[in-house]
Amino acid sequence: MTRRHTPEELLELIIPHLDKRKMRVRATKDGKHVMARCPFHDDDEPSLSLTLRNGKLLTHCFVCGNVYDRLLELAGIKSTTARPIAPRRNAGRQPAMAQAQPLTLAALADAKRLDAEKLRAWGYYDKGRAVAMPERDMTGREINLKLRHPDGSENRFTYPTYRYPIPAGLWRLLEWGDADTIYLCEGESDMLTLWHADMPALGIQGVDKWRAEWWQYLLGFPRIVLIPDNDEAGAGLAQKLAETCPDSLRERVQVLRLPDGIKDANELWQQVDADPERFKEALAQCPVEPLYAFMQPLNSVSSHPSE
Repeated sequence: MTRRHTPEELLELIIPHLDKRKMRVRATKDGKHVMARCPFHDDDEPSLSLTLRNGKLLTHCFVCGNVYDRLLELAGIKSTTARPIAPRRNAGRQPAMAQAQPLTLAALADAKRLDAEKLRAWGYYDKGRAVAMPERDMTGREINLKLRHPDGSENRFTYPTYRYPIPAGLWRLLEWGDADTIYLCEGESDMLTLWHADMPALGIQGVDKWRAEWWQYLLGFPRIVLIPDNDEAGAGLAQKLAETCPDSLRERVQVLRLPDGIKDANELWQQVDADPERFKEALAQCPVEPLYAFMQPLNSVSSHPSE
C-alpha cells in the first residue's frame, strides 16, 4: 500500500515547483508559512499562500481561490497519497465560482504579515466569505461597514452599510493626543501596518474619498506625514492633499517617498521581515518632501482642459 504524504512532506514537495523570485518563507508555531507567485495565473506579486496549521496544509490563492488539487498535480503527487485537508465539496450543489475559498481574517493577516489577533482586537472580523472592516467615527460609532473580498472577485470591496466617507482608523485619534507625528496612509492595510509598529496613522481610501474638511482632525499634530503608494494613484493623492491643505498647516505636512520597487508601506514591512524596529528605521531613511512641492503648476492646469 502506498504511504500517504504528511502535510509537511507535501509542502516540501510543492515548493521546488514554485517561482523562487519574491518567495517569502517564515516559521510559524505550527511549522511554516510560504507566500509565492501563483503558477496558475499571471502573478507579479506573491498571491499564493501555503500554511502548515493544526496538522493540515492550507493553500489559497487570492486570485484563483482553492488551488490545492492543482498544486498536487503540479508537483506530481497523486491525490490518493495526500492527506485530505478539508471536507469534500458537494458536487453539483453550488456553481464553481462559489466553491472558491473565502477570504478569512487569518488568511488576510498571513498575506500581509500582520497579527490576526491584533486585527480582531481592533474590530475586524470574518463575515461570510469576506473580512468585515468597520469604519467608525471618533466616538466609536460605526458609520460604514466595508467588506474585503478575495482578490479576483468582481468587487474587491463592497459596503453593505455606507453613510458618508471618513478616514479609516478615526476612532483611535484621541489615543494619540501626545504624538508629535501622525501618518496618512493610502489604504487600510498600510494603516494597520503602521499600527503594528505603534505609529499613529489614519487610512485614506483613495484620492476620490479625500475630503478637505478632514484636515480638522489633524490640527493638533506638529508633523503630518503622507505615505502614498509608489504609483500614479499615490502621486494623485499627494496632489489632492496639496490642493486642499489649509495655509495654516502647509508647513507641517510632508510626503514620504518609499524606495524604488516598493509599492506601499506594507511591502516595506514585509521586506524587513515584519520587524517593527527595522520598519521604523527603514521609514526614517526614506526621503521626505514638503507637501507644497506637489502643487500642480497653474500653466499645466490651463493647458489640459477638462474632458
